[in-house]
Amino acid sequence: IRLKDVINKMRVTRNDVAKMAGVSAATVSYVLNNSRKFSDETVKRVMDAVQKLGYKPDNIARSMAKNNTHQLAVVIDSILNPYYGEIVLGFENTAIKNGYFVNICSGSNNLDSYFDNFISRRIDGILVLALPDKYHSSKLYDLVDAGIKIVSGGIEDIDLKRISLLDNNYGQGMILALEHLYSLGHRDIAYLSSLTGYEKSDARYKSFIDWMKEHEVNYPEKNVFTSHSPYNVHIQGGLHLAQKMMNSGKKFTAVVCTNDLIAIGAIKAFTSAGLKVPEDISVVGFDNVMYGEYWTPSITSVTYDKQAFGQKACEVLLNNIRSDVTGFYRANVSMYIGDSTAPAKDI
Repeated sequence: IRLKDVINKMRVTRNDVAKMAGVSAATVSYVLNNSRKFSDETVKRVMDAVQKLGYKPDNIARSMAKNNTHQLAVVIDSILNPYYGEIVLGFENTAIKNGYFVNICSGSNNLDSYFDNFISRRIDGILVLALPDKYHSSKLYDLVDAGIKIVSGGIEDIDLKRISLLDNNYGQGMILALEHLYSLGHRDIAYLSSLTGYEKSDARYKSFIDWMKEHEVNYPEKNVFTSHSPYNVHIQGGLHLAQKMMNSGKKFTAVVCTNDLIAIGAIKAFTSAGLKVPEDISVVGFDNVMYGEYWTPSITSVTYDKQAFGQKACEVLLNNIRSDVTGFYRANVSMYIGDSTAPAKDI
């Protein structure tokens, strides 16, 4: 007896379910796909047979017939960054409810090869959250040309007729951060930006410059400290930027950071230099990651509902898959007031 014959005998088929339920094989398919209406009694007979026999539909064959795989992918910048966790959770929960499997891909390396594999694996749609230095933007349009739908959460300019866009109102978030610091008496404020080379595309940077000019700060660009590419949006980047700021010779009473990891690194650098946070210098981050709330001091941060953002990203992507219509969504932001900010100290 050949092993293949034994496996085939053990494998439950749609015909086996139909025979036990006393219906046609086509009816079994319609019931499982919920593509036609049947009486409750017929549905119950089919589902009882499925459960008793342990039948599992052949998803590969179904995908080939329908020309989709019911697979999505999320491309994140780093699996080590907790910022992405809540977004992926919201995205994945929504995808599962709609019958989709989600692949999580980390952008620790060049992503171009990932994008090529998405085409060969016939992924239906992708949420791209990785920073734009990890891939060539032309690859996104190669995916669209191959029939793969895309939602971008990046800062690159894109063709909204072909690719959906989601972002956070980081411009407004920077204004909220600056107004919070201003209300505490801070006037000498720096921005520690890890998005080197993309300042003009970074809404935080633009809002920082505009706000500072409105408050009659001369040459506000000199209050922005950046590092060399590639991006370093992690704690080490915050250490480097804070040290660069302290070495500049200019005194500041507060800093706003690209994200909370940069803020944590900055706090480490300040305390190592003998400065107290927030007594000597106040620190504001972005994204309000869970680590920030439990850090000492807890990070004052621009925040938004990241799970809801992930859910919305999946909904926009599924709508694009089903109706071929792209979408745009911008999340509103607010302030989480932690212990890393306090009234300004005279300098």
